[in-house]
Amino acid sequence: MARVPGSGKSDAFVGSDFSIADLSPQDPESFNVKILEPEVKLGDEVCWLIEVKPKNEAAQAESGYEKLQFWVSKQKGMTLQLKGWSAGGKTTKYFKAGEIRQVNGIWVPYRMQMRTLEGSNVVSETTIETLSIDNDAADVVDGDFTQQRLERGV
Repeated sequence: MARVPGSGKSDAFVGSDFSIADLSPQDPESFNVKILEPEVKLGDEVCWLIEVKPKNEAAQAESGYEKLQFWVSKQKGMTLQLKGWSAGGKTTKYFKAGEIRQVNGIWVPYRMQMRTLEGSNVVSETTIETLSIDNDAADVVDGDFTQQRLERGV
């Protein structure tokens, strides 16, 4: 499997509104993190509203964002919603987690939606729906994530 260079992590993931950086963990040391609101309601969930900004140009280039806001569920310990301002300020991305279920004690979204806007105009939208999750799968290897397998959905 080909590795993704750091400079390519802000690129679209298989042509979607999600970037590789959106779907992979980031180095927390590369960002300034601040709690904007210690308790904010999002539907029935009580959340922290957290602001994240890259500490330098390299972190901004890798993430693709100049600023992010996360709504993190206090009960579930997961991001329910996100708003991200793209580096350069041309677009804003909105993420929403849905159909959240507990699998082997871990809360996971079975539906993830990312919407890209320029101003108030929706440019595009991607929804990822998960059919099944096994948090205890021992046999997952890098070869499971080749471009060909991802394109086929197998």
